[in-house]
Amino acid sequence: MAGRIFISYSHQDAQYCREMATALEANRMLRDAVWYDRKRIEVGDRWYREIEQALAASSIVFLLVSQKHTNHGSTVAA
Repeated sequence: MAGRIFISYSHQDAQYCREMATALEANRMLRDAVWYDRKRIEVGDRWYREIEQALAASSIVFLLVSQKHTNHGSTVAA
């Protein structure tokens, strides 16, 4: 697969993100393609730059939007 699969989610929905990533990674062709912050950003990384680079390298973007997310009120402008 060319590119990555980027998962965007509210940290309040981290469990859903992990479940989706696990399901995608069960396919060995996708195992290394799945990207989400808790899996790929290390302590000390410049998280904003890491996210920008991951988005630019992604062919597919999943947006996990739940009631928790919409009630939280914080978003990052594109």
